[in-house]
Amino acid sequence: MTRKTLVSILILTLCTILLISPETAETREPATGHNGAEHSFHAADYVQHGREHIEAGDYAAAIADFDKALQIAPEDPATYYYRASAKFEWGKSEQATGNMEQAKRLYHAAIEDYTQVITLDPENPRAYIFGGMVHLRLAGLEADVGNRKQAKHHYQLAIEDASQSTLMASTMEYALFFSLSVNAAYLKLADAEVALGKTEDAHSHYQQVVTIKADHALAYYAQGLAKQALGQHDAAEFDFAKARVLNPYVDKLYPFSSGGEE
Repeated sequence: MTRKTLVSILILTLCTILLISPETAETREPATGHNGAEHSFHAADYVQHGREHIEAGDYAAAIADFDKALQIAPEDPATYYYRASAKFEWGKSEQATGNMEQAKRLYHAAIEDYTQVITLDPENPRAYIFGGMVHLRLAGLEADVGNRKQAKHHYQLAIEDASQSTLMASTMEYALFFSLSVNAAYLKLADAEVALGKTEDAHSHYQQVVTIKADHALAYYAQGLAKQALGQHDAAEFDFAKARVLNPYVDKLYPFSSGGEE
């Protein structure tokens, strides 16, 4: 099983920890528009309709509703967050059907909205979290077509977003999410550097994975793979064994090969 598969499973697990859905966004009401309470009410209506469209998988309609809400209340970070979620989900759908260029356009558009959330609400950790997740997706797309430099760029941005969000961690759930996200990004960044011939930089980033601690089966698997790459085979086997202790079904659920790449 390749490291690419590991990262895909890491991302899937991360999404089960903090679902990328409208319900994960901030719960405060949209800001009042320039023309007062009546426009605020209509903006909220558009947002609610957009959320319903996301749940139905109609992402274009959702984005259209969020656009209308932002015309009325242009500085509401929650609406930007919802619109980013719609673009992210639509991008994943396009990627799953093989429409990679459209997926990339949607991912970039999602990042723009998450960035706007941060501008308007700098203390919102979810904007950093999911912005980093989009960067991981973009990095994977670039790596798949051999654009190693672009892939490395997006892995680095994913790490920056995850690192920034650690400053806001207030629960164990968040702390676990951040550590797994950084693990995934560092693993893939190191792989990209190996492909670029930058073995010294790759060694440093594999070592970063080893130093990130999280009492979670996937985290130990990530560390095991990093230690394999560093030639620390006994230590890698220890981490694989530790993962099985934490999750007795890990080999069945996440059938990673502890013997290297497929």
